[in-house]
Amino acid sequence: MNKFYHKFNFLITAITLPILILNIFGAFFALIWLAILGEWGLIFDGFLISFIFGIIFPFICMPSSLISILGLKLIERGKIIFGSFIASLSFFYVPTLLIIWCIYVLKYFSYYSNPNSIIPILIWSYSISLGPMQYWSKKENQEQEGDAWGTTMTLLFLSISYIIAMFMFFYGLSMKSIFFVFALLMLIDIIIKIVTFLSYTLKEKYLPNEIKKALTLLNKINNEVGSNFDHIYLNIKENLLFNRDISSKNIEQQIKQTSVEEFIYSNICFEVYRGLTSGSYSFYGKLTSQGEDLLNIFDNTVDILHKLNNISLEEAEEAKLAIREESIGLG
Repeated sequence: MNKFYHKFNFLITAITLPILILNIFGAFFALIWLAILGEWGLIFDGFLISFIFGIIFPFICMPSSLISILGLKLIERGKIIFGSFIASLSFFYVPTLLIIWCIYVLKYFSYYSNPNSIIPILIWSYSISLGPMQYWSKKENQEQEGDAWGTTMTLLFLSISYIIAMFMFFYGLSMKSIFFVFALLMLIDIIIKIVTFLSYTLKEKYLPNEIKKALTLLNKINNEVGSNFDHIYLNIKENLLFNRDISSKNIEQQIKQTSVEEFIYSNICFEVYRGLTSGSYSFYGKLTSQGEDLLNIFDNTVDILHKLNNISLEEAEEAKLAIREESIGLG
């Protein structure tokens, strides 16, 4: 599944080159044009509301996360249908919020437009609307090592919606028509995510017993460790559910040849090692706070593998030393 998401992101990049160009140069182009026209008030307003929305955006998205967590908890308790329904509701929250935000920005800035300024104002409003989302999408992709496909897809549909909206407004179509375009395209985004989520959930229900045991232990570890473990947890879970690297049969054989505990803790070590040595968690020769947390997870996991007689004490110490040498100084 992880490979699919990387290909998905690559495909999006390939087919959205005009959007990428607009994202990179649009704001600069509109800024110069508006400055020449003397529209300093709109320039200031744009920076201000984009900055404010960028700060509050993670906080106003929290209800979506809470709804999703509630749904997942219900699924873990065996209430799969009801839990899936509740979790699916979370996919509507952020797109609806973004539609309202984009329509507001478009209406606000277009109100001050005239025949001479309509083009730079529309482009400026596009940059103001999507700027915060682009920032958080980039941040999430960095934290999840390029696996934040859901945010990337939402940003894609939002960008396409806004570009169409700009053309519609330029040619005099009503805000109701523009809202309909936003709603339709973002609904496609929501449907894709719900279908993916349901396939993810239903597949978990019919897994072999050995993999179910592995998932149970993984869920327990995730609840104990905390938020910095989330992307490690998701990578291993995707591997178990969607056979990202090897077949389900081979996973079962691996578990039977060792144990559920050794299999899961070995995978945790691998994923943490891959994350820390990627350079995403170090800055000028020092690990970030999240990197330090992951290093502690690695050390504890290696100690557990030693207690399980999976590795010797010497091998455990060598692994701890190696990850420190390879992870620090990469940022």
